[in-house]
Amino acid sequence: MSAPDYNSPPPGLFVYRTRAHFYEIDALWVLHHSRYLQFVERAQQALFDELMGAKEFSPEKYPDVYVVVKRMEIDYLVPLRGVAPFLVTLRGIKLREAGLTVGFEFRSEDGAILHARGERTVCKLSLQTNEPTGWSVEFRAKYESWVATGAALAEKS
Repeated sequence: MSAPDYNSPPPGLFVYRTRAHFYEIDALWVLHHSRYLQFVERAQQALFDELMGAKEFSPEKYPDVYVVVKRMEIDYLVPLRGVAPFLVTLRGIKLREAGLTVGFEFRSEDGAILHARGERTVCKLSLQTNEPTGWSVEFRAKYESWVATGAALAEKS
């Protein structure tokens, strides 16, 4: 199967374009391992903004952003070198009553080089109790289809 078109990604694949800055590079001139997780968080916020039409990232206005990371797994494959642009891709893997697992990849700007990949699972919490609680109806409606198309896309590759 051929690689997806990262300039016009298929449904179920979210592409976040960004770049590494000098202060994020370590002494070996590669993106420091801790920075990858920050870029995943930025991509997740951008995905939420796009899918939910959020005007601001506020738990009071958008309670579905009130989450805690339950699990983060990453495999570093090819060092991301220098101050350079790159892509973070996101694909839904599983949506549960109070959980969401998203797969991510770090790729070169053209998508040809896979630098790292992994999964991030979050648990939705109640603003009032800080206990797990279900996603809103609006969130489920938008994310269920995104996760389903992302899962179908993964089966094809």
